Amino acid sequence: MSVGIWAIECYFPKLYVEQTDLERHDDCVGKYTKGLGLRQMGVCSAYEDTASQALTVTKTLLTKYNIDKTRIGRIDCATESLIDKSKSIKSILMQLFESENTNIEGADNINACYGGTAALFNALSWADSSFNYDDKLALVVASDAAVYDPNGSPGARATGGAGAIAILVGRNAPHITMNPRWRASYSKNVWDFYKPDMSCPFPTVDAPATLTCYMQALDNCCGQLAPATENGSILNTFDYLIFHSPFYKIVEKSFARLYKNEITKSYINKTFDENNNNEWTKAIEKEWMGVARQDFETRVHPSLTFSQRIGNMYTPSIYSSLVSLIANLPDMENPDDTKNVSLFSYGSGLISSIFGITIHNTGQVSDCDDCFSLENLKSNFKQILTRLDQRNKVTPQQFLSQIATERTRHRPKEYSKPSEQQMKETLFSDTYYLSDIDDKFRRTYGLYTETVESGLGDSSSEPKSPECKKHRK
Repeated sequence: MSVGIWAIECYFPKLYVEQTDLERHDDCVGKYTKGLGLRQMGVCSAYEDTASQALTVTKTLLTKYNIDKTRIGRIDCATESLIDKSKSIKSILMQLFESENTNIEGADNINACYGGTAALFNALSWADSSFNYDDKLALVVASDAAVYDPNGSPGARATGGAGAIAILVGRNAPHITMNPRWRASYSKNVWDFYKPDMSCPFPTVDAPATLTCYMQALDNCCGQLAPATENGSILNTFDYLIFHSPFYKIVEKSFARLYKNEITKSYINKTFDENNNNEWTKAIEKEWMGVARQDFETRVHPSLTFSQRIGNMYTPSIYSSLVSLIANLPDMENPDDTKNVSLFSYGSGLISSIFGITIHNTGQVSDCDDCFSLENLKSNFKQILTRLDQRNKVTPQQFLSQIATERTRHRPKEYSKPSEQQMKETLFSDTYYLSDIDDKFRRTYGLYTETVESGLGDSSSEPKSPECKKHRK
């Protein structure tokens, strides 16, 4: 009985800004593209929030895979883009279930970008426990909008993004299974990135500290995981490696550091020695990036489509990378072939984990619906990638004007429901949007469905998946 992932769905907004346009606007040509490795950044529309994104991605997964809602026994959510200090995103998602099933456990998980992994670990543990006595499924839903102060560092603004992920987990997962021995964590009390002002959506960031903490967490997690791997080698055990991606270049640098640690057999590095001399200099980093480049291109880069074209999704980050990887995964030749994948998850503050999954070419259960086949998962994930080319571009001025209203836009007297034309321009079809905020700050959500025959963002024009039987057990 293998607990694991049955299916994944990914959502991102219809709007984006070109990083080359941002560079010209900020008078720093090359900084965001060559320096950070970015191409585009997803922009959440003025009519969406973390809850609307969560509703969209959850409804899409349930519909696409024809999930019987009575089979869901738990929902764990994650966000660091809070819309309420008390009411959970999970409770809002219940509007999709309450007519058929109110017996659903779970709540929200919070710790910066790590919340999605905390939610996944909780859902997996419940699904594989005696508390799941009737063998139900769990949903993990992570949703965020990464925005930075429009009057702050331009470089920080360029590392924003937005999106949501929904993951269906349970026992007898056919193609994506977890290995409980491949798991290690590292936690520490630091102040590298945090949001202390509850009236402000923008973080307080110590950029040098957060980069140092990220690398320390990677070193410690890998050092603890290595003994459980083949010949004590992470690179020999895992065919592909996924890293939390605040921006593309940090992943390339992280892989180079891991490469160096493997070859020198030293995972626990000191960022500084006792004389405060930097042991991981720019020159050393550049050298090892060159040594690791070929492996990086084949084993890491396939997971970074969303990192380059959406940016940092925060809690959904590494799971959108998993979607990208599987969409780009070469076909396996033999029925018994498998691919092992490591995932490094980091959340400022800090909590981090590295864990491993196995992708099986042949389903691990004999009576699995074709809907959950690896072939269909790959097909669905490729369709998600095609949506990147169906978005609408906004100018840097439009982007900056929108984030300038982040503090006030979702107040009762400030918010206005979008017109049909505004929805068509800013929302994909079959997307939830914020319909109203009443004078008691209660939010209601509507579902926008495009009425034209076809067009950009019209989901009816996408290729259809195999017809899924109602998934019950």
